[in-house]
Amino acid sequence: MEEFIDVKGEDCGLRESIKRTLNGENVSADVDYRGHIFSIHYHPLKNERGEVTGAAVVTNDVTIQRQAERLAVSEQSAIKVAHMKSEFLSTMSHEIRTPLNGIIGMSELLAETKMDEDQAKYLTIIQNSGSHLLTLINDILDYSKIDSGKLVLEKRDFNIVALLESTASLFSQKFLSKDLKVSLIVDQNLTDLTITADEGRITQILINLVSNAIKFTPASGSISIRVVPLSKKEVYILREDKNSMKRRLAAQLKNEIVLSENAGAPRVIESDAGLLIEEAIASNEPVHVLFIVKDTGIGISKDTEERLFSPFFQALGTNRKFGGTGLGLSICKKLSELMKGDIGVVSKEGEGSLFWFELPLQINPVSVT
Repeated sequence: MEEFIDVKGEDCGLRESIKRTLNGENVSADVDYRGHIFSIHYHPLKNERGEVTGAAVVTNDVTIQRQAERLAVSEQSAIKVAHMKSEFLSTMSHEIRTPLNGIIGMSELLAETKMDEDQAKYLTIIQNSGSHLLTLINDILDYSKIDSGKLVLEKRDFNIVALLESTASLFSQKFLSKDLKVSLIVDQNLTDLTITADEGRITQILINLVSNAIKFTPASGSISIRVVPLSKKEVYILREDKNSMKRRLAAQLKNEIVLSENAGAPRVIESDAGLLIEEAIASNEPVHVLFIVKDTGIGISKDTEERLFSPFFQALGTNRKFGGTGLGLSICKKLSELMKGDIGVVSKEGEGSLFWFELPLQINPVSVT
């Protein structure tokens, strides 16, 4: 024990503990020594008359136990802080969104009144700013819901062709303003099926990916949205053998496809996936569907590609030039995982990007004739 005191250069409360023990107390204390934590117990030794004649000292190395206890406390504290943060973001997002919706609504009414050229210009700025702010708030609200486990998926029947057409129609003006060539491509075996899944969240992922494609593709470039079914082997390769699938997708990134001048009706492509669909229906299993959004934009560096789906991350310089919170792709990743799917990207700087996400989608057998 003397060596223990001498090495530390101080008694770490040992003398006081021994003094209390010699006065008849049972004393316990933790002592940090050379990176280890020792639990020391002092017990008074008494003679037949009850007089304290000495002390028994029992020492145990409890380093691992104490570290685990401290880690558990830190983890609980972190969870509590994260929950409070999530609740705050959710509450504030709702509080901000309510008056903002009022501003946007009144600006739409104002747009229907007579205005001169300057007034119309100012109103357009107000509307664009309001819409942008609402998008940012919705992103924060969605992220906080997902992060706190409060986002509930909704199941409804929909058709993939209709989903593609409605999504593309949202961007028709942007396609035209940048003179972008756009194509919608869907596998023939998916065109007439009714899918039961969360159409809204799938649309949300597509909107985010298409919006990014438009944002980072220069004028007169091209964008394609492709939807195809996957076999179980292809799903395994996609999820487990990333390098192999990246090579396949990279090859597709280089291949030229026939592009229409605008996003009209999807172009149907033939495939031998009919048996795949039939087997899924017969066994009441979901069909894995791959959604691909390909563009001829500025592309992404390797370093950026690896961190692209992290919260609040944006490629160097893109935030200042293109705006955004850096939450969009992170939300897409979380939504994909929530729907038991996966998401990724293959890109090359200066040549374009190919974003993909894969989801297991249940087929409504009523739609099959």
